[in-house]
Amino acid sequence: MRWIKDAAARMRESLLRAARAVSAQIGRRSSMRQAVEIRFLGTEASPAVEAAAREKAMKLERFCGDIIACRIGIELAHKHQHQGRRFAVRIQVTVPGQELTISRVDNEDIHVALRDAFDGMRRQLEDVVRRNRDRHAGIDVAWQAQG
Repeated sequence: MRWIKDAAARMRESLLRAARAVSAQIGRRSSMRQAVEIRFLGTEASPAVEAAAREKAMKLERFCGDIIACRIGIELAHKHQHQGRRFAVRIQVTVPGQELTISRVDNEDIHVALRDAFDGMRRQLEDVVRRNRDRHAGIDVAWQAQG
């Protein structure tokens, strides 16, 4: 039973270190290895939309500090449509060992499409972090049980 308490204490310390690291990064510049890449397809680039997309991309680092690259595609979809202009947002994020993708989020409001796409990417990153944390916790517990 003692080893379970020790493993829980180590996990708690690890989570506290991670929380301190995240809070220290909030005010800093991005630690992504590559710059955020934003492409506008079928529409002119908007500085306001580009700034909003960059800000949301930087916020993803709060959930996963291991982001290598982030590519965002903003496209005017269905140009022939008469009711209104619909925007499609695609996001690709590279983390060690995998590429995460939000394939397409459509909305007439570009800011709503960005929000929805980044919410989906945030959930994917949280899943990756959770799986990695669980995998490492299992290794620590197994190692402790052997010792």
